Amino acid sequence: MKKLLAALCVLLLSSPSWGAEFTSPLTPLLGDSTQRAFPTAEGYGAHATGGRSASGVVAFVTNTNDTGAGSLREAVNSGGTPTTVVFTVSGTLTAASNILVGSNVTIAGQTAPGDGFCIKGSPLRVRTIDSNVIVRHMCSRPGEGGTGVACSNRDAFQVDGQNVILDHVSGSWSTDELMQMWIGADDVTIQRSIFAEALNVSCHPSGAHSMGILTGPAVTNISILNNVMAYNHQRNPRISRTTPVDIIGNVIVGWGIIGTDIDTDADSEPASDVVDVNIVNNVYVNITGIPSQENKRMWIRTDGDDSAIYISGNEDEDGGSLTYSKLDSDPGVIVGTPGTALYEVDTSAGADMTAVLDNVGRMVPERDAVDLAIVAGVIAENGGLIDDPSESLAGGYPTLNSTAALLDTDSDGMPDAWEISHGLDHEDASDRNNDMVGDGWSNLETYLNQLAGDYADADFPFFRKRSRFRGGLGGLGGGF
Repeated sequence: MKKLLAALCVLLLSSPSWGAEFTSPLTPLLGDSTQRAFPTAEGYGAHATGGRSASGVVAFVTNTNDTGAGSLREAVNSGGTPTTVVFTVSGTLTAASNILVGSNVTIAGQTAPGDGFCIKGSPLRVRTIDSNVIVRHMCSRPGEGGTGVACSNRDAFQVDGQNVILDHVSGSWSTDELMQMWIGADDVTIQRSIFAEALNVSCHPSGAHSMGILTGPAVTNISILNNVMAYNHQRNPRISRTTPVDIIGNVIVGWGIIGTDIDTDADSEPASDVVDVNIVNNVYVNITGIPSQENKRMWIRTDGDDSAIYISGNEDEDGGSLTYSKLDSDPGVIVGTPGTALYEVDTSAGADMTAVLDNVGRMVPERDAVDLAIVAGVIAENGGLIDDPSESLAGGYPTLNSTAALLDTDSDGMPDAWEISHGLDHEDASDRNNDMVGDGWSNLETYLNQLAGDYADADFPFFRKRSRFRGGLGGLGGGF
């Protein structure tokens, strides 16, 4: 304790200089001079501000109840007030109905003390006009049967709002899609996330229905970046009447009937026979034991000849170059340059499966047994389609244990130790909305960004430095 107090005194007496500690890997401002959602945000959804505001408030999740005070459902029901949701508990919430996220909300799943926070039974859904939502390090594994929404619509995540970014989330064991973006979704990024083991023959009325990511009609400006889509029979992703879309840097593993599927379905309403889709730097991995149809690994089926499908830099598991495998369209839709330029995304690394697996899924507070098993399965090229969570690589739902939350005297979302070490007042909640670094992110956001590992030097006093693998690629076990 004496050494700790001495260190704090030195920090308080020193002149603050945060340049090295808070080095953003990407410029804080996007190309249009608006603030990036957080230092590693990319794509169309990177403009989201979430709970950032001079008048922003903090809502705490203190239990795993479905409703009532301290529940996630109550915390995200912002009524439009800029709100940052902070967790003082880990565990699994069984939701009887959709968890509906209000406007101007940041859900900071990285704050959950212990093993992390997960939703079961029903989707986390962003469905408001001008949503402006940031979701990070959350988990949704609906499962079949028991409490929850109907099997016909039991997705893990749903977005039909605007200005939304989901980062480092994990979705598994849905009976419908793992991730659905439908009518009204606009300016959305899904990045560095795991969508795996959607249930195949379960309780969906259509029968076999293991589905990954779906975008639908009247959906615009979508970025699907650096995700893992594994062991889903179809829709990895399926882009249906959505434009423009960037599908960049993903790892797509063990599909069944269809891998990536681009269609316009002009006979449906609302119809669209023109789409601009960029399919760049993705890795497609066949799995022994899954009857993957190679001729539908990347299936292009658009009506008319005005669409622009740009395909570049895609590889198989051995590094071999790939292009479309089945073309049911006018050949002219395959273009040599993007019809719509790639939006706010760095493609310089090329197709890099190792880099994606190193930094994907809900990683903070740590990867749980399900994500560890998915990543290990991808590396070993095993795993397969499942009908029930008990058949998963992890063997079913893990117990997510909680530990004591760090002391936060003024309830501003920043622990006392962090505030003191950075010259802030741990008894003044209003300083959460200030900007000590001068980079456009509030003090609370700076803490959350650092906790999520966004900065070049993600280690800092009073917190354990987490392994990026947590047992994943190198089988490192404990990971700290």
